Amino acid sequence: MRKFWYLVVLVLTACGADRGGPGEPLRLVSTSLPPAAIGDTYSARFLAEGGVRPYIFKLDGALPKGLSFASGSLAGTPQEKGLFSLVLTVEDAALSSRAQKVVLNVTDPPPPTMKTVQPLSPVSEAFLFAARAEGRETKGFQAQFSLKDLEPVLDTLKAADGLLYVLRFDRAKAVFDIDAVFVGSAKKDIEVFRLTLTPTAKEPVRTNIQPKVIFLDKTGKAFAPAPLIERTKTDGKYTYADLLLLAETLSPKPQPAGGDKAPPSPGGEGKTDQPADAPRTPLKGDFNQDGVVNMADLEALRSSYAWGNAGTVQTEESPKPSEERPAETPPADGRNGK
Repeated sequence: MRKFWYLVVLVLTACGADRGGPGEPLRLVSTSLPPAAIGDTYSARFLAEGGVRPYIFKLDGALPKGLSFASGSLAGTPQEKGLFSLVLTVEDAALSSRAQKVVLNVTDPPPPTMKTVQPLSPVSEAFLFAARAEGRETKGFQAQFSLKDLEPVLDTLKAADGLLYVLRFDRAKAVFDIDAVFVGSAKKDIEVFRLTLTPTAKEPVRTNIQPKVIFLDKTGKAFAPAPLIERTKTDGKYTYADLLLLAETLSPKPQPAGGDKAPPSPGGEGKTDQPADAPRTPLKGDFNQDGVVNMADLEALRSSYAWGNAGTVQTEESPKPSEERPAETPPADGRNGK
């Protein structure tokens, strides 16, 4: 009978040791950190076992801006990238301590991905092709699609609400290009466009459309590293920077150009301190100079768009092409109406 009770005591003691009881030496359980991305919410918690509770955690070293450490938890939104070497120390109630070096890797946020919806089997008739932006918020994108033995019906393109776009198809190279920007806030997990594709070969075509895409983050900057998309260049007044400018200034309600009317002078209703023939202040995004920024300006941009290699988005510090040259009123092609 004594042997039986002795065996029970051994089993219970062993189970207590597996749970990290006070009879065990103090040790750190988590000694590595998951990677973080700039602008993404981050949290990680360190754990310890053994020793005598409660534990006190300490983290030495320079943390990236936006992160803070308290009670064994690292949390916040990192604002700078790099490798950050840290030393984690845990101390228990018996004043035993353990230390461990840890490294936090903060990288650029990964870009969204463009998922396509296309036939899984060979096709000989026109079909619907769709593209979705998934995984992360995006303000816009520049994309190129190689369409061997396929031709897009451009008039069938239906874009997401609030998406301004310019597109073209090079029939000789079978390449479809599209530049697009969302008006207002960035979007996530959304179908960006769909259109009809028509097979041009005599035999059924097996589709395998793999787009090349450069996405913009919610601030309008290209996700890094941004690949280079080689395109056939064309002459034109307006660039992707102008499309971004139009998306920033477009308003659903007509607005007068700045400086169109001067404020009335005191004591004289309707009178102004500025001559009636005073020059107007240019309105950003008013490419056709009609005093408002609306969809007519998108048509003006489309009719004189300078296609070029994608991958370099003009920054706010750089002069805007639309501000360097006077805008004319080019005829609208009337084909792309979003």
